[in-house]
Amino acid sequence: MTLHVLKTWPEPFAALLDGTKTAEFRRDDRGFQVGDELLLREFDPGAITAAQIYDLSAGYSGREIKRLVSHVVRGPAFGVPDGFAVLSLAVRACYCCTESCQAGCECERRSLR
Repeated sequence: MTLHVLKTWPEPFAALLDGTKTAEFRRDDRGFQVGDELLLREFDPGAITAAQIYDLSAGYSGREIKRLVSHVVRGPAFGVPDGFAVLSLAVRACYCCTESCQAGCECERRSLR
């Protein structure tokens, strides 16, 4: 299992957070595998000013969530372009909820989800 830290823009981040977005379309440059975890960090490129251009923390909101890669489709299969992958995502099981992290659970409050 590998942890991949990835930028996610605000609109897709909100959809991941509320559960309506359950897949990621990404460049296949990291060797994504079933069982890997994604740490998705909310990033707003429009929030960076010219003075912050070299500040590597600029643009991040501080919100982040984890998702488990449950399936991978690599291009050029099924219309996915070569060099890209579609990652199906699942909410991983956690220690404080019976099956998976729920809104407001201890894991979510600690940004471990």
